[in-house]
This record gives sequence, C-alpha cells and structure tokens, in this order.
Amino acid sequence: MKPEDLTTIKQLEDFLSGIRAVAFSVIGDKDVCYCRIQGELVKFRYLTRPRRGKEAVIR
Repeated sequence: MKPEDLTTIKQLEDFLSGIRAVAFSVIGDKDVCYCRIQGELVKFRYLTRPRRGKEAVIR
C-alpha cells in the first residue's frame, strides 16, 4: 500500500502501525510542501475529526 492510496483513518492507522521510522525529505519549495499538506488535511477532513482521528493524521 502506498500513502497515496490511504483514504480512511483506519487505513492510515494500520499503515502507521506497520511501518518503521522513516525520514522524509522535501522536494520542491515551500508552496509545493504546503499544498501537499493541505491536500492531505482536506482528504482526511482534519477539521471535523475527533481528537483520535486528528492524532493519526498528524503522525
């Protein structure tokens, strides 16, 4: 499973529980990075999530 395929909090939690620590590097400028983060927050409806769901999205 690729991170792009994750669509639910349950899938996200399962993915996070099954991976080791990973170091990510940013390719591109800040605007590209912020657009990517915003897209993920919108995809998982971050603002309407309860605390448990928000924690998974932040991880």
